[in-house]
Amino acid sequence: MKRIKFSTTLTMLFGLIVLTFSCSKTEALEITTNETSTSGELLVNTRLYEFDSSLLNPWIKNITHLRTFGVDFKKPKNAEGLYQYVDDSKMGDFISFSNSKNLKIVWTLNLSSFTLDQEIAYVKDIISRGLNIVAFEYGGEFYLKKYFIGDLDAKGVVEKIRMDGENKDYLNLLDIWLPAMTEEFPLGEYEHILVTASVTGEQNSTTEYRKEFNEKVFNYVENNQNLKGEMSFSYHLYAGAKPSTYNEDEEIIYPADVDWSFLGEKPEDSRWVVTESGYYVSDFSQTQLNQAKNFYEKQYEQLGDNDLMGIHTLLVQTTNENALAFYNLNSITPVGLMIQAWLESK
Repeated sequence: MKRIKFSTTLTMLFGLIVLTFSCSKTEALEITTNETSTSGELLVNTRLYEFDSSLLNPWIKNITHLRTFGVDFKKPKNAEGLYQYVDDSKMGDFISFSNSKNLKIVWTLNLSSFTLDQEIAYVKDIISRGLNIVAFEYGGEFYLKKYFIGDLDAKGVVEKIRMDGENKDYLNLLDIWLPAMTEEFPLGEYEHILVTASVTGEQNSTTEYRKEFNEKVFNYVENNQNLKGEMSFSYHLYAGAKPSTYNEDEEIIYPADVDWSFLGEKPEDSRWVVTESGYYVSDFSQTQLNQAKNFYEKQYEQLGDNDLMGIHTLLVQTTNENALAFYNLNSITPVGLMIQAWLESK
């Protein structure tokens, strides 16, 4: 499946476009265009529990993939301390809208709150209802819990991770989930994506165990003849001045600080599916915006033609401006309008 990479110019636009709507009127952004083709595929991360198709108007063309998951983080946990699925009305709206726009869905499996049987049954049901799932991502940011996610002293652990009542290592989870999932949804018919960690520089205190996590995941695939050459890999990469929701001890990551070498460490005959990426600025000065542009530009340059780029996020349920969201409760945001206008001009 060939994925044609967006041009560096598009990279610059998307890197800037998520930020420019908050720039003052006196700070003009310099955006240049060329005649390089921008045909290709673009994934946008989506929170299903916030989804509302009535807010997605006008729709931004050239979004080809949505990545989402079934967990509703707004619902209280059940008696066992586990999350619940989204309301069926949300799913129905999502299926109808996705089909109307011919969107491809990357479904993130929840390996810690739902059992294997629960998730398979749920996925089979929504596929039977018409959801065009083309790929499965196995879990989320497990690397934030270290390789052994039962280590509650590991940085980033905020809750007890469970699978059928037990703490499980990520590779143990794959041992359980991959055989069953690939039997129900065969390799070759569906893309299967394992999570890895972006490694963004020595200033990040998580660098060493991120590298260890990636090495173990890659070796897991390379040492299994049934998986070798069949799997894809995802990562999340955020840089810049991180928001207050992040740990205070994490430093600002500037574009020049990003170590892109991790992109070259995946096994051959595989591809990257970027399920989240973003650049945060500490203010909206021209200097900060240029740093954002540089970050996105470098990321597109490093990704291969077969890789699938992803951006966070489609919609936030707020009326406040959000530097990353294309839509909010007021419908399309200034970010979305700028994206739409640019694409229509090509």
